[in-house]
Amino acid sequence: TMYEEKAPIAITNLDYLQMQTGGMLPYGIWVRLKDGADAEQVLEKVRRLQVAPQQVHILQELLARDRNRLERVGIFGMLSVCFLSGALLSGLGLLVYSIISMTRRSLGFAVLQALGMRRAEVIRIVSVEYLVTVLYGLVAGTVLGIAASRLYVPFFPITDKPGVPIPPFVPYVDWEKAGWIVIAMGFTLILVEATVLWRLARNRVFEILRLGTRE
Repeated sequence: TMYEEKAPIAITNLDYLQMQTGGMLPYGIWVRLKDGADAEQVLEKVRRLQVAPQQVHILQELLARDRNRLERVGIFGMLSVCFLSGALLSGLGLLVYSIISMTRRSLGFAVLQALGMRRAEVIRIVSVEYLVTVLYGLVAGTVLGIAASRLYVPFFPITDKPGVPIPPFVPYVDWEKAGWIVIAMGFTLILVEATVLWRLARNRVFEILRLGTRE
């Protein structure tokens, strides 16, 4: 919160400084409260210690006020729409790729079934393939997203006051919301896999073998 561009900075001992000046100088105190602590009760106990706070700033109130700002609502709304669009396009892309891939491999699966392999075994093979794909996509996407946020977020300082420098951001990963994002993407990919398996289960071996010359 100190900027060398605005004013010089000096680090000193507060007790020594007040002793040399012969009086109490205004100063600020930062207090880190535990989760669920009541800020008003803390302030009341501080006043009982003969300390009179002049300007009180409660972080929860500042955050609540900032969350309701139209600029923040617009930015995060746009990001949410972009995420949903990306998830939808990713799911559709995987669905199209999976259907085309399954169509090209249907003759091979039909030959295996004609040789004695059961359809349940074919579905099990395809399920394992897509399960590995889903797990790889979720793990790789989560790791790359967290790494990108830690590497690039500090280089995007945003302020509503041009010309006022702000310190580099410290990336904070909201693991709860990140978990919900992973669940949403996982649900989308599993839905695509279920669609592919449903299509595979409806294939008729004799029709595929009869039309196999198209391959």
